Amino acid sequence: MSAEREIIERRFGGTYGAWAKAVVEGSSLARRILLWVLLKRTHPTVKYDDVDFAWDELRVEHSRQELGEIRDKLSERFSGQDLLDAQAFIDADIAAAIDDDEFAGKVQPPIVG
Repeated sequence: MSAEREIIERRFGGTYGAWAKAVVEGSSLARRILLWVLLKRTHPTVKYDDVDFAWDELRVEHSRQELGEIRDKLSERFSGQDLLDAQAFIDADIAAAIDDDEFAGKVQPPIVG
């Protein structure tokens, strides 16, 4: 929702895309914001300052569908054996990834790969 994206941008101090990239890159601030927003969906009164977690309690992963999109874009950066190696690397992650049942038919946020 746009309201959530605006809240994320204000709390993060940057664009939604920059925040999404920071989540994937391991930013503690970005991941805390992510957890806070997700918690607010089921517990609307939770405060940002109440969100605290041990680093190993939160794992961020791409879904099978997101990894498929990343794989499709590999040819923009790689060719030849480098492309085959990158595809094999992604294929291993795809095999172990979770399915995102809500992915199909929707406009997706930027995929950070």
